[in-house]
Amino acid sequence: MKFAHRLVLIASVVVCSLQLVYAQDPCSQGTAFRHCPACGTTQRANLKQLNVLKNRGRKATNPQPITVAEIRDAANAVFTPSRKVSVTTFVASVVFGGKKETCNCKRTDLRDVHINVVADPSEVGNERN
Repeated sequence: MKFAHRLVLIASVVVCSLQLVYAQDPCSQGTAFRHCPACGTTQRANLKQLNVLKNRGRKATNPQPITVAEIRDAANAVFTPSRKVSVTTFVASVVFGGKKETCNCKRTDLRDVHINVVADPSEVGNERN
């Protein structure tokens, strides 16, 4: 009887440990797209979490408004990858992102689109902003 109790206890610990590991795995978050997991193909834990943020497909709920100036201010911690924000801007340019990025499973058929924004239309073409 003691053996059975010990076996059940060990099995419970193993199951709980596996659930904890799964819950901490960023790949279990987000939604796969065209057979590419939300965490992409990187092996680095911090990049897996960043890739999940890059690949999110749901509209942010309750975003906080910020300005382009706040985004530009490197000393300002207002703009972070995990923070839900909204910003009113002008589109300066739209360009394809890099090829074979880990967030896109290094596939050439999945590429980022970078939307470069500015605070005012007069800033379009100004590479310093």
